[in-house]
Amino acid sequence: MAQVENERPPVEVLSKPSADEKSADKLVEKLGPQLKQLVYNTRARRGFNAHGVHVVPANFYSVIPTFDDIERSYEYDGSPAPYDDRKVFDLDRLDATLAAMMPFAAEFEPAQSGSVERPKGYFWNNPAFSYSDAMSYYAFVRLWKPKLVLEIGSGFSTLVASAAAERNRAEGVETRIVCIEPYPKPWLAEIPHVAEVIERPAQSFDADWFNERLGDGDVFFIDSTHVVKTGSDCAHLYLRILPNLRRHILLHAHDIFLPYGYPRAWLEEKSIFWNEQYILYALLHGNPSLRVLFGSAIMRHHRMDALTSFMHGRSQPGGGSLWFEHVPA
Repeated sequence: MAQVENERPPVEVLSKPSADEKSADKLVEKLGPQLKQLVYNTRARRGFNAHGVHVVPANFYSVIPTFDDIERSYEYDGSPAPYDDRKVFDLDRLDATLAAMMPFAAEFEPAQSGSVERPKGYFWNNPAFSYSDAMSYYAFVRLWKPKLVLEIGSGFSTLVASAAAERNRAEGVETRIVCIEPYPKPWLAEIPHVAEVIERPAQSFDADWFNERLGDGDVFFIDSTHVVKTGSDCAHLYLRILPNLRRHILLHAHDIFLPYGYPRAWLEEKSIFWNEQYILYALLHGNPSLRVLFGSAIMRHHRMDALTSFMHGRSQPGGGSLWFEHVPA
């Protein structure tokens, strides 16, 4: 995913509402007072949930930021990247990792386009997983040559792992891919090297389950719902699984924009209020068992030229992958 700019539109653009916006204003004026009365009505909230909508209070207790919260946030005030801490992002380590991956990036030459409904292999212009995220996934599977790639959240990323597994096989290493995916694409199980597709949420598995399957040198690829809330996969993974891992493994988290906050446009225009990267950053900070090796966003911020070379002109540099290793104490 390319980096999304956080600048606000010019004031003059914001001051001229369209016809649709005027209609929305009238609707808000009419419904606002009524909805406010239903905020604490459990029956009404259940009814709205059935229609795919939340009605929640807009105050400082809410996990959903107001537009004023966004306006005042240090993440969008133009100051330097707010989460760029050398105790988390060791640039020497990042440089060394990128140099080690470079030879493998040179061999990854998928097509630019293909069928989204029935892909025959990975292609760059897919809607889900591309740019430096795809290149780094391929290169890491080639560099580490794991016996197992365990994915939470599968699809186009799995096609990347499969391509790397095929090259590993040519060198005498068998890499199996196991997918935990509650909503699998119909073609997921047909991907070469996919040994199993488990149609259950990550919360179904405890730490022992992961430790029994992941061995030293394996890859644990996480592409979650990106939201920490009661009972979510993120809460389960970051609070119950990762702190209890016992093996030396390589981990990945997707849609992580550190050292930045999430793209401002996502909050203001798309109502996307993800928070996974904040709990991940807290877990990484001061944790001797976790070492960041690569991040699409952090490398774009500090090493744009090197990241561009890494892509070999095949796709844009950037994205939202963060790779880190777990080293047992």
